[in-house]
Amino acid sequence: MNNLQVCATDVGNAFLYGKTRTVYGLRTSGARFHEHLSAKLRTLGFLPSKADDDLWIRQPQADHYEFIATYVDDRLVFSRDPNPIIDEIKDDYILKGVGEPEYYLGADMESLNQEWQRDSVKSAISSNTYIKRVTERFELLEGGNTLPKAAIPMSSEYHAELDTTPFVSPRMATKYRVMIGSANWLVTLGRYDVAFATNCLARYSMSSPREGHYKAMRSVLGYLKYNPNGRIVFDPTDLRRLATAKSSDADYFQPWENKYPDASENLPSDLLPEMKGRSTTMSCFVDNDHARDQVTRRSVTGLLLFLGSTPIG
Repeated sequence: MNNLQVCATDVGNAFLYGKTRTVYGLRTSGARFHEHLSAKLRTLGFLPSKADDDLWIRQPQADHYEFIATYVDDRLVFSRDPNPIIDEIKDDYILKGVGEPEYYLGADMESLNQEWQRDSVKSAISSNTYIKRVTERFELLEGGNTLPKAAIPMSSEYHAELDTTPFVSPRMATKYRVMIGSANWLVTLGRYDVAFATNCLARYSMSSPREGHYKAMRSVLGYLKYNPNGRIVFDPTDLRRLATAKSSDADYFQPWENKYPDASENLPSDLLPEMKGRSTTMSCFVDNDHARDQVTRRSVTGLLLFLGSTPIG
């Protein structure tokens, strides 16, 4: 959106910076580097956002913002021209891998072809590489035992709360937590199709999972292994374009104020920066499985959020 370009880079020997009062390799090294980098970004006019202290923002012109997303020594710079920002950071740091991002925190960053770009859609993310690494690693941990083929993440008829199979060994419980953690990160990367199964089975990760839970979690990884190609396309266009005035779906795209006229939204005045550039819409779709948990009779609510036409959570 707003014609921003993205440039990725990481800092070489990151923990050697700001080490006047610390020693490389100690627990405080990361914190000292974060302090050193934060001071640098402030000198460039960036300030941490209210939503996330590691998302830095500044306003170079009246019609848009620039952003820097930081994660330890990795950086993503969003600007209409990222190169001047990169050059300023180079004054204090040795930078590696400067250029268009291809892989970031487990996500494959894709540049879409001209057919997509005609509709102002330029990029997408997927998790193919991460899925391949996770599934191969887990099969190795299991001595080469192949993950099962699965057409869906988890059967709707399976209720983990009713599982009475024997408890797994401590070693298997550790592997179970590895699977849960990997699947959780894949949900963060956009594999929302495994969100329910992962959240359902994660309830047993800190207690003692049972053999049935372990088998169900293996099926989730098996589903991902044989269905790795899902991706999130960054599409800023309004999702409401999918509904026409004559379509019954048009009711889904009414402003929330129309459905709840007596409700109001109270936001702190300093939480959000002033809107700049192209406007967009956020849409939320909700569904509910009444009394899904057959022990507690609690329901399960599912949410799907879109920013423009891009699913974000």
